[in-house]
Amino acid sequence: MNKFKKEATKKRAKEIEGLSIKQIEAKDERSALLTQLHGHFFPEETDFMMDSNVDAKERKRGENPMSQTYTDKVNAKREILGVPPIKDNGLPADDSSQKHINIEDTHS
Repeated sequence: MNKFKKEATKKRAKEIEGLSIKQIEAKDERSALLTQLHGHFFPEETDFMMDSNVDAKERKRGENPMSQTYTDKVNAKREILGVPPIKDNGLPADDSSQKHINIEDTHS
């Protein structure tokens, strides 16, 4: 097991410590739902995963391989949602979109 997996396993153990099986299942379901919602509202944040070698090199140089029309459309949507625009290389500036989707449960 590599260091990343060990750390992830430790983090997971801390997160579920003291929780019942039902609470763990509910937590996992909520996490999966939040991931789906994020992917639905902010698909531009995972566009880089489908980059060709050329696109990846452009992003590394700080260039955005996405069309300007697409970038403008995405940034307009992000502004409406109160999330910072994507950077010049087409990647998100921070984790604001995650925070936007991950509304804390006030009923806990």
